[in-house]
Amino acid sequence: QRLLGLCLERTLAQLRGGMSAPGKRRIGGHFGAALGASTKRQRGGWRDEVDEEDSAAGKAANDEDSEEAILDPGTPLPSDEEEAAEEPKVQAEPAEEEVAESTEAQAVVPAKEETPVPANTGGEANTPVVFTLEVTVGKNQVGEMRVLLPLGLDSDVEQRLSALTPDGGSVDFITNKLCGFGGHPVPGQKEEEVQEGDGTQEMAAGLLPVEAPKALEPVANGFQSAGLHCCAGLLSAPRRGTGLALTLGADPTLDSSHRVLGPVLSGHRCFRRLEVLAPLSLEARPRVPVFLQVPKTEEEASRPVGLRVEPYKESTAPPFSEEADPADLPPEELIDLVDLELSGRDGEVADLKQTTFSRERQQGVDKVEEALNDLLQRLKNLNSLDDKMSGQRVWVEEGANRLLRVLK
Repeated sequence: QRLLGLCLERTLAQLRGGMSAPGKRRIGGHFGAALGASTKRQRGGWRDEVDEEDSAAGKAANDEDSEEAILDPGTPLPSDEEEAAEEPKVQAEPAEEEVAESTEAQAVVPAKEETPVPANTGGEANTPVVFTLEVTVGKNQVGEMRVLLPLGLDSDVEQRLSALTPDGGSVDFITNKLCGFGGHPVPGQKEEEVQEGDGTQEMAAGLLPVEAPKALEPVANGFQSAGLHCCAGLLSAPRRGTGLALTLGADPTLDSSHRVLGPVLSGHRCFRRLEVLAPLSLEARPRVPVFLQVPKTEEEASRPVGLRVEPYKESTAPPFSEEADPADLPPEELIDLVDLELSGRDGEVADLKQTTFSRERQQGVDKVEEALNDLLQRLKNLNSLDDKMSGQRVWVEEGANRLLRVLK
């Protein structure tokens, strides 16, 4: 009875005075104390211990700040799971604030401005552009050629054209169908096996034939025929190797080893001079120095020469579309061409005289003699010449006759 009375008194004290923090962790509250008292009766001195605990509990009940105050059993504690669930909510608020701040920062960052493409770089890929080449024979500039690149100025073409500086761009060979320059391999030299390309870009630019092997006439764009290299006036490049080439006539055999870059829009005067300088014997190297170079302006005199290109309105055009070839050349042009041809034949005759007798030498002599006789016939067909032109014709005729005498 006394023990039950003590338990009731302790319970009433707890209700009146509240509980402290350490009391929250005491298992069972006052029931745990009662249980402990019942177990202590099994050993000696249990009454003194119970009395001391009761007196300490009474003091703690009266002192709210005491650590020995017992927790009120009517106020449940939050579990560990509930406390862990509340912590992310508190930490999530700053995260939302950081997201808002970062969104505002992104809105403040100015947009990058697009850098315009320089006008002399060819612009974007596959943009048709036109560039100019100067033709120099000996020390005299004879004219310019405008060349269209339907597929634009890519890195490969730009690298090839970079060799056509005022210090380079020499013609490597001239045949009756092709003129190679800028480091083009000379025909007849041992070359690596050339693999035929798939022609995807050529097809996109209208450079591939519609039908083959029919011999069709070139149509509007100058390329829709039985072969890519179907006519004169085309800029071409080896599929393997360096350099560039100009077609002086149709040559379908080049389709497997070369790719067409574009047509020459103007430059008949230059092409006529390349044709008369084509050697007829021994090697294909021209006996008169010929250069195809990128023009150099005054402001570029003290710095590296850059390729100047300009956009073109159309991606396809026939060769020499910007220039008409006159049916009858003026007498001044004819005499000038004959004089230039004689300069080349003079070098050939000198080489033939130094060559030992052979079938190849004899064939070269026959070809040169035939060309000289044809040249004399053209001069005789000139009529209505003034005194100046008549004097020039006589001078050129004498030069041709001299070469014929040397060959005999």
